[in-house]
Amino acid sequence: MSQAVTAAEQHANGKATRAEYEQTKGVSAYDVEVVSSTQVFDIKVDANAGTVISSAVDQADRDDAQDKED
Repeated sequence: MSQAVTAAEQHANGKATRAEYEQTKGVSAYDVEVVSSTQVFDIKVDANAGTVISSAVDQADRDDAQDKED
């Protein structure tokens, strides 16, 4: 996981705030949230290779006003 966090931080030039392991459609990856300046990125890192698979600006949850905790 530390390799995935490092790769995500370098990719977005920011600091990781959350990381979790996911397995979707037979692909093992880490989902890392990185804060960079005023943007938050959702970055997927291949769990086996340690390389960034995808990166997107994180969109706020639509129901945040209703949440007591996220």
